Amino acid sequence: MPGFDFITDEAFRTVLEADLKEMEQCFESKAWKAVHVLAGSIIEAVLIDYLIAEGHEKRDDALKMGLGKAVKLAAERDIISEKAASLSSVLKEYRNLVHPGRSIRMRETTSAASARIAESLVEMILTEIEGRKRSNYGYTAEQIVSKIEQDSSAEAILKRLLQELDPRERERFLLNVVPERYMRTRKEPDGYERMLRMLPVLFRTAYDQANSQLQVRAAQNFVKILFEGTEEFVGSYSRAFFRMSDLQHLPDSDAQDVKDYFFTQIKSGPSDHALLGIFSGIGKYLLPEEVSNFVAPLVHTMSFGNAESKGVARKIITNEFHQMKEEVQGLLYDRLDERLRKYRALGIEDPMHVALVRDIKSSLGLDGASLE
Repeated sequence: MPGFDFITDEAFRTVLEADLKEMEQCFESKAWKAVHVLAGSIIEAVLIDYLIAEGHEKRDDALKMGLGKAVKLAAERDIISEKAASLSSVLKEYRNLVHPGRSIRMRETTSAASARIAESLVEMILTEIEGRKRSNYGYTAEQIVSKIEQDSSAEAILKRLLQELDPRERERFLLNVVPERYMRTRKEPDGYERMLRMLPVLFRTAYDQANSQLQVRAAQNFVKILFEGTEEFVGSYSRAFFRMSDLQHLPDSDAQDVKDYFFTQIKSGPSDHALLGIFSGIGKYLLPEEVSNFVAPLVHTMSFGNAESKGVARKIITNEFHQMKEEVQGLLYDRLDERLRKYRALGIEDPMHVALVRDIKSSLGLDGASLE
């Protein structure tokens, strides 16, 4: 039976998943009346979600509908087939047998046969609505994530899949679905490494495709998390989903808070690869008084980190240098040269550091100056 990845309302999805599981348990337990009641509840929720998502009904009005009205509207607007509509009407009558008086009056009872029909009807409705929604609405955020999880070859068409996201789904994708799935996956005992690698890629690809308004909302969402989230949540989220280039979407006060947070983090963990990667794009936003906070931990990594960390640190300094204002560039060179002299005085000679200072000097037009 299809899942509920195509359902756009998260509250509906939660209820539907619970109802489907309970319906299957009731079928196994031969609780036939309960199967009918739950089947009707599932169909009602699926149809109402569609009517709201496609703009057929306002949310408040749709939430007041019963199964009968939802089926009637879906049939009138060719949302479901005639067969599905007819069977749903029959199911509505069986579902009403939950009222003892009606059951006695109508002299009808549920059975294994009618329960099987109810279960098949649920599958029919799910299949029809999922197909219609994909045709009109495209993939939901959950469907994209499920597609990538279940089919590794889908990575090759990732950009195309995300380009076809409805604007409403792209917003959910960036602000809720991907971050929540990432945090949930991190807590799983068997840690699904491929998804932990792919979810940040999914996020960044969708972010780059988003319009500026949504990029602003995503950046502001991180600021909210920074102030309200736990230390673990903020650390995990930031390493997976934030980049310093996102500072362009924040007011100066928020941008300063974000920079201060990351300067503190890199000071205590200068060889953290994920943390180092976040600093991509900081060059144009680096202020003169922040140069030491930026350079010191990176130089420390270049001098004392492992080979991979050294390379990453040097690449960050080199790349970001060319984005800095002239005043900041000069200060950065001074700090690098100062550190180089300090290390030499201590008998520490790092060829990578020497080469970096030489490259920076060349960029500043100081080729003739001595490194001593």
